Amino acid sequence: MKQEHLLKAFSCQDKSKTICFEGAEFYSEYNIYIFNFKVEISDENLKGLTVEQYIDDTMGPIYGLINPKAAEFYGIDPIMREIIDEREHPASNIILGMTTNYKNDSYVSYIRVAEKDTLSLLSKIELSKDKPADLLINKCEKIKKSLGSLTEKQLEEYCKFNLI
Repeated sequence: MKQEHLLKAFSCQDKSKTICFEGAEFYSEYNIYIFNFKVEISDENLKGLTVEQYIDDTMGPIYGLINPKAAEFYGIDPIMREIIDEREHPASNIILGMTTNYKNDSYVSYIRVAEKDTLSLLSKIELSKDKPADLLINKCEKIKKSLGSLTEKQLEEYCKFNLI
């Protein structure tokens, strides 16, 4: 799924934008669908925040505009859902990934819905040149490598990233 409407609306060709949509990727092994955004920030954008605070403050609202479960969490309308192609994957399964550049540093982050008894969001931010998908699946991959094989409970805990 190319998500052409979103690519057009948040084009990375438009250099006047701080945030742009790089594309969507589906990882079949993990059954995850990640929307990757790129963010370029300067001191002017931070307005007294740390880079991590800025990323956290930016990531949540964008996620709420795309994913209806995240919108429910934030109490907002998922208005960008109208331009999302949901033929293969529902918007409620989308994970948002961000690569943020600040000066010479690169940060990678993700935010996803985690719903067991209550609706919650899980996010992670790291100073790294990895992709958001790598940050998300690293723990699972490390555990698989060290243990060889995982029990159903371990797979559930470390390697399942969609709604529960």
